[in-house]
Amino acid sequence: CLAVRNRPGNVRSSEGAAALLEETLPRVQQRFRDVLVRADSDFDRRDVREACEAVGVHFAFVAREASNRLSWAEEIPESAWKPFRTRAHREREKARQRRGWKPRRKKRNRRRRRARQRGYTCLALKRQWGAEIPWTPPGATKTYRMILRRQLIEESDQETLFEIYRYRYVVTNLPASWSAEEVIDATYQRCDQENVIE
Repeated sequence: CLAVRNRPGNVRSSEGAAALLEETLPRVQQRFRDVLVRADSDFDRRDVREACEAVGVHFAFVAREASNRLSWAEEIPESAWKPFRTRAHREREKARQRRGWKPRRKKRNRRRRRARQRGYTCLALKRQWGAEIPWTPPGATKTYRMILRRQLIEESDQETLFEIYRYRYVVTNLPASWSAEEVIDATYQRCDQENVIE
């Protein structure tokens, strides 16, 4: 743990993060050659990005949902979308290739059955694709990489079945040597931090 700031519960989690990064990152750089700052969408802010850029470290933030970002996603040609599989899915595929692998018997999905009984809508992720576009924030001169993930969601209730698309975004200054898949993997590894803290 490098720094802790206790604040009131009604303060945004990213409030004061830029100042904390400016204070902490130079100490981290004394020990590590490569530094990657990861965070959720609340940290997708100009001051936080600039704090990382000022000391020359890389960042990968889940980007905020915005109406203009949805229009960017819809303008990307179909040929630019590449199939995407999560790290967990790729690891399961590797495990299946090993000699002696046996599939585990699946248990009945009680949660899904209960949802149907109660008349709830069931959402199921069917497929994912990834794409990338250059992005220059308003009022900035620096261009970053915006990685987009398109998810096909199957929505079903008692009588009907719909397919909807949901989009996720990642903004980063990682070099082009990092593939979009690697950027997404690195960004979402932050989700394990609660376990590290515990």
